[in-house]
Amino acid sequence: LDEDMTAPYIAPCGHSFCLPCVLGYLNAVAKDLNAEAERLHKSKQTKPSGVVGNAGCTVPSATVTCVRARCPMCSSGSSMELNAGEAMITYKDLRPLVFVPVMKVSTTTKMNFVKLHRSKGCSSPYLPLEGHRLRGSQSIQCQLPDLPDGDDDPEEVTYARHYFVGLEEFTSLLQRQIRELNDYRNQPVCKMDPREEWNVSMAFEAVQASQRRWLDNGVVEGFISVEMSSKLEQQQYLQNSSFVQTIAIAENQNESHVDTNGTSKGKKSSLLHHGASYLSQCEPTRNETDEYAYYQSCDGQLCFVSGIDVACLMHEFSLHNVLDDGTKNCDRSKMPLPDEVLATVLTTEDEVLTHSLMKRKPFLSHYPLGCTVTFVELDWYSGGEDGNKPLLSQRTLKRFREELHHRKTERIRLAKKEEKADKTARAKADKIERQRRIDLYGTDSMDGVERQTIDPDDEFFRALAVSASEAEEDANRTSTFSFNQVCAENGVFPSLSSTLASSPPKAQSSWGRNNHQSPKSPKDNFPSLSESISLNKKSPSSAGKVGTSRRGVN
Repeated sequence: LDEDMTAPYIAPCGHSFCLPCVLGYLNAVAKDLNAEAERLHKSKQTKPSGVVGNAGCTVPSATVTCVRARCPMCSSGSSMELNAGEAMITYKDLRPLVFVPVMKVSTTTKMNFVKLHRSKGCSSPYLPLEGHRLRGSQSIQCQLPDLPDGDDDPEEVTYARHYFVGLEEFTSLLQRQIRELNDYRNQPVCKMDPREEWNVSMAFEAVQASQRRWLDNGVVEGFISVEMSSKLEQQQYLQNSSFVQTIAIAENQNESHVDTNGTSKGKKSSLLHHGASYLSQCEPTRNETDEYAYYQSCDGQLCFVSGIDVACLMHEFSLHNVLDDGTKNCDRSKMPLPDEVLATVLTTEDEVLTHSLMKRKPFLSHYPLGCTVTFVELDWYSGGEDGNKPLLSQRTLKRFREELHHRKTERIRLAKKEEKADKTARAKADKIERQRRIDLYGTDSMDGVERQTIDPDDEFFRALAVSASEAEEDANRTSTFSFNQVCAENGVFPSLSSTLASSPPKAQSSWGRNNHQSPKSPKDNFPSLSESISLNKKSPSSAGKVGTSRRGVN
């Protein structure tokens, strides 16, 4: 999403909308339906069964809260006609939505995975930590599903597919929606559009109505009282439930170092620390397949540790309790699996949950078919502060060295194959594009204009060599000169006299006092003013021309 949604709600089909937007859409459908019903009522016709709304009703009585319409995201076409299999949305089917930020799963990313336990008949896992209740116990018979509560079990809610919304959680959710709608109403975008302002007003009234139905107002009992009594009744059934039993280890785990044989040394280590509880701890007669243990991303997304990594952890630690009562053994192979695993991701693999995958991975049986799950392979040499220390002991790394080396070689081979295929595809695309430009423009340039290559060593770019005499002559030049000097140079400026010295002499100009006797060029063969006066005295026939010229001078 490019921007945050205002009071987000989700439809049964899975698409999410802002509450003002979806109410505006339902309002438009209701108006169209009322107009169509009024037209049919006037013509005394029956509404077709495929039109949205109440079947057989010809009275224009559709409202936002009772109209049903097609989901605008699932299908296109008329919003008043429904086809078989198309998703419908109504106001009563909308549910509040909360967005939770998650980390993008990619290679070279350091992620934290949490150990979860889940009973076979329960759809909600639990954290095997002290104080947490074992869910899905066979000895507890509840009227409601054994699901976590939003107020009492906020940590387990992150990993549950379904859970009971907490009373305080829902109250704060309604208050947050009212605050978001108030803020959006004061924005300029909402004030400039009357339709948007009307939609926000409808959404504000809808949330306020939900808040009035939820809270007690002193006269009418709200839904919160009913939920409270149901919650208290559920807690009475769960009083005899079992809780997680943890083990106590005398060693300081943050300062212990374990060698290849699993013995402890007084040295800080980068190895993983063992967990606090085993699997199937309360009912020893339970089969191994009745309870599952797996590692999921700490942010709750469907990202799990791969099978090879789980095999390494089970070789390093123990899944079930093999210690005698009252004994304290520091051997890692007898300690429970770690509660958290922080490591760098090497590869990711996305798979669609099918029956075959669910049979191979039975701990995924509580998720719906068709959803996408991600399995990651971890780097067991990404521990320590610098990220280059082993997370497992040498005993385990030696046991799986060949398998890990084979997987590394396969990753390198696939990376080279993908790089080669990408390079081939790019070259093929460039060739096709070049041929298309040649066919269209007659050249392979981008804009159809053929360009010439420029040689930087061409003589055109070489600087002219200056001789020593020319350099000395340029140094002796002065930037100041007089008018007499220009006249002496026949009207040529001193800065240009050096370049014109080698050129053949040209005819001198006839301007100036002392230049009347100078030879004249054919182009300058015109009499001067004094000559014109003398010629005027000798030839009276040219008096008109001379007189005209003289008047012009005077």
